[in-house]
Amino acid sequence: MESSDHSPTPLTLRSRLRDWLGTQVPRHLFSRLPQVLTRIPHGAQSKVLSLTFDDGPHPEGTPALLDLLREFDIPATFFLLGERARRWPELVRDILVEGHEIGNHSWSHADFWKCSKTRLLQELSRCQHELEQISGTPVRWMRPPYGHVIDTARAWARRHHSTVVLWDLLPPDYNPASDLPRLKRIYQRHVRPGSIVCLHDNDVSRRITPQLLRGVLSEALQAGWNFQKLHLYSDLI
Repeated sequence: MESSDHSPTPLTLRSRLRDWLGTQVPRHLFSRLPQVLTRIPHGAQSKVLSLTFDDGPHPEGTPALLDLLREFDIPATFFLLGERARRWPELVRDILVEGHEIGNHSWSHADFWKCSKTRLLQELSRCQHELEQISGTPVRWMRPPYGHVIDTARAWARRHHSTVVLWDLLPPDYNPASDLPRLKRIYQRHVRPGSIVCLHDNDVSRRITPQLLRGVLSEALQAGWNFQKLHLYSDLI
């Protein structure tokens, strides 16, 4: 989606329901699927969180997020689109140089619930190849667009020694109707020990996500929360 200078989109009942389901479905339904990670293993025993971003790299959004993460000394995982990684490979390298992790978010953000098996496999394999060519290292994390995980995607992940990662908390920064107080309220209401937090790095989110993080990260660190990389828990998955 492209950013707009027009008035904010009205927050309809349908929009509110979609935003609510964005956290509740992975938390209560997809978390039951084998080989799908929605929460840090054993994270409920401590104040540990993992921060993730979808849809990048973005020429404006990614540098802003990297600056903010550097300021707070917090690691994150960026789930990248292959077509954007090919367009901005220097941003992929910047993410890695800053000490963050990258994951496969498909080539073009195809909806796995709607595309053919052949298209799904092409989307994942093409993105995987592009990211590994740029990074020079294996990519061990995969997140299907929209969180639409199916058996074919999980089978692909097994063959490529990857882990399917969804999330436990999705503040709707993808929604043009969301304002800062609403995003912060949703985050504070639903965050819990072990949450994998999903935010975005795209045209819509870049207007508001850095503002959200500046407040949330400062408060979280003061309250004793610890943000950690996913790979620290790979042996437990």
